[in-house]
Amino acid sequence: MGEVGVETLDPCIARCVKLGVANYTAAARLLQESLERLGDGASTAAIKMRLIRWRSRAPDHCYGLTCERLARLLAGTRIELREGVSVLTVPKALFQRVEGLVPRLMVEARLFNILQGVSGVTIIVDEEHAAAIRDAVGDTLEELRGQAALILVSPREILDTPGFIAYISTLLAVNNINITQIVSCYTDTIILVSQGDAPRAYRVLLEAVEAARRLSAPEINRSSHEGHPGSPLITRD
Repeated sequence: MGEVGVETLDPCIARCVKLGVANYTAAARLLQESLERLGDGASTAAIKMRLIRWRSRAPDHCYGLTCERLARLLAGTRIELREGVSVLTVPKALFQRVEGLVPRLMVEARLFNILQGVSGVTIIVDEEHAAAIRDAVGDTLEELRGQAALILVSPREILDTPGFIAYISTLLAVNNINITQIVSCYTDTIILVSQGDAPRAYRVLLEAVEAARRLSAPEINRSSHEGHPGSPLITRD
């Protein structure tokens, strides 16, 4: 696709082309407008030929539940929903005012994460303890209230399995669910959405886990009935 590849312009189209389930002409037309805006005036026929050549040499990366490895990983994932979450972003220079609260919040809060960015520090905490941070800092760059956390606890294989985050985030995006924050901590993936979107997001991910369980190997399904620690468990706090 010249300087900008189809996998960059639209990964979904790229995946369909690679699988051989896309109409080349229709895919070329979808890409043509973006290419024109990038200064590439190729015709539909020329873009179609690029797609054909790209498919022959593109690596066959597997993702989605059609990938057995990813399906098994999702089948072993436990999901929790925690509502009543606030996200506060404070200037780095003011974070020292919060440091004294950290030991207590790590014990008392239902949810507590600290993320350092380029311009500030973001604190994810349950709403019961958000006021303490707000009072200590006095000034925030941004605060999101009324959030909910979807916590996905996965087997260790998530550390070297490509595509897990891509699949989950795409699944939420195609259901018009916005992710306000996403955090990865060892085998945990914490996804924040608005509280209004939380029930639907939870249901979408639950359906994906259940589908993965049906698609996964028989031994995983057996272990889920036996209460194996790695088996899927859907809970709601």
